[in-house]
Amino acid sequence: MKFRLLYQSPYTNLGIVYDTIFAQWLPDCGYELRNASVFEKYINDPSRTEEEKLKTEIYIPLQ
Repeated sequence: MKFRLLYQSPYTNLGIVYDTIFAQWLPDCGYELRNASVFEKYINDPSRTEEEKLKTEIYIPLQ
């Protein structure tokens, strides 16, 4: 199973998002991280989108 999180904000804040996912959300969610890669899908073009409106899908493999 993959958990999908839609994040909207500058890419520079992604480190904080990952810290929150792995330090707070994952321990409390009732699932474990599966042995697979976490990956991101960038929804819009950063050369044509304001930083605050950048959208990123973050996929977390869970078991």
